[in-house]
Amino acid sequence: MKRQNSSGALIPLVILGSLIYVPGLWLGPGKPTLHVEDVLILMAAIYGVIWRPSVVRKAFADSVFASFIWPYLGFVLWLAAVTWAGALADFKEVFSSSGLFHTFSMFRGTCFVIVLLTFVRSVRDIEVLTTGLLALGAIQMPILFCQKLDLLGINDWLSPRYSLIYESSIYSLKGFRTDGTFGNPNHAAVALVPIMAMGYGYYLFKRKPRWKRVFAFMIAASLLFSSVAWMRSRAGFGGMVAAIAALYVIFLRVHPKRALLHVVLIGAALAAITPLILSNGDDGDERFKVFSSRQALQDDYSVVARGEMWREGMRDLGNDILVGKGLGAYEAMGFFDSGYVSYVYAGGIVEVLLFLLLCVLPAIQAYRVCVRSSAMGLAPFLPAASCAIFGSMIVTAVSHPILFVDKLWLPYVTVIILGYLWTGLWKKAIVDGGRWTDDGQESRFVGRMDGGARRRERN
Repeated sequence: MKRQNSSGALIPLVILGSLIYVPGLWLGPGKPTLHVEDVLILMAAIYGVIWRPSVVRKAFADSVFASFIWPYLGFVLWLAAVTWAGALADFKEVFSSSGLFHTFSMFRGTCFVIVLLTFVRSVRDIEVLTTGLLALGAIQMPILFCQKLDLLGINDWLSPRYSLIYESSIYSLKGFRTDGTFGNPNHAAVALVPIMAMGYGYYLFKRKPRWKRVFAFMIAASLLFSSVAWMRSRAGFGGMVAAIAALYVIFLRVHPKRALLHVVLIGAALAAITPLILSNGDDGDERFKVFSSRQALQDDYSVVARGEMWREGMRDLGNDILVGKGLGAYEAMGFFDSGYVSYVYAGGIVEVLLFLLLCVLPAIQAYRVCVRSSAMGLAPFLPAASCAIFGSMIVTAVSHPILFVDKLWLPYVTVIILGYLWTGLWKKAIVDGGRWTDDGQESRFVGRMDGGARRRERN
């Protein structure tokens, strides 16, 4: 069979590489930070809208894609409406509020969705982008390792280039907590959750090629380890655990015997490791001892401080709790260290409901795809990873407003859209009787998506 061209995956991969590894140009207090990937996303999205509009229109008509894009667009548009309505009440704020500029940046994720729909068009493109995304996660490991041990003077010449300006003094503690190229240990761990979920999903569901399966597992295990030992991020670790748990819920449904064996082995490993972590006197491990008891949770300084911050935000919100105060007021308050409080403050209860719809509806669709495609002998690791990271978003939103930070949100968008594109190619193979390549073998499917599909031949 003729090998497919994979050039379509290169543009999204370059954008993601720029997002993660090219530092932004900070223009000063109250001014935006310029990023190379912003220009690339805008140019590629304009190309997609002008020269390939049918691809975008077709995607919006698909039920799987619609379950994600409409709640997401509702989230962004509602936030933009609230922000601009508040700004127009004070004419001067229209020209001074950085929150207004932020409303434009909120559409960056939508533009990147268009880029992925435009350029990723084949199974080969999906494979290349998947491998490339895993490789981008793998590159973080030597950087994190050098930051941990302060090798090559990396914390003096490289790390500061990525540090968030308002947090540079907090995370300059060499060797205590590492932040990779994200400028914040928690941001780093949370941003790497979708890469970890995709890698572990590949390991669980795929059988061939074995080298890539081992590679994916090593990346996933390394990212999970680094979230605890190097980044010391409770939010990132919690998101990764939630993603793994969701993957096993799906895996238990489609491969019950293999899943039970995995669960037993993981349970035994956790039973052996957890007491060692909680009994260790290292200062970094103290961050995780907060989960050991209710008293430890109440005594933890960061937990108490966050609680006070959240209560202050709710008091300031007052009667605007239904619709929020917009991004301008949100940014004037600083930050709340909570996704849910941030969403309520900026967009009210409506915004939180839209966020929950964004997490729940596409997760249900992805779960159904996993069950149906697995029954045909396929390995739906991308829909499974997509479903898993929606679960992790609900957990990490306790401390992180992922959708407000592009460097966190775009990796999530990538895995979500890859799951949809995989589903689209699978449905086309079923409906059209086309060929589908999976696990190194070629299968032909005929029939409908509603369970009538069956495998006709296997070469």
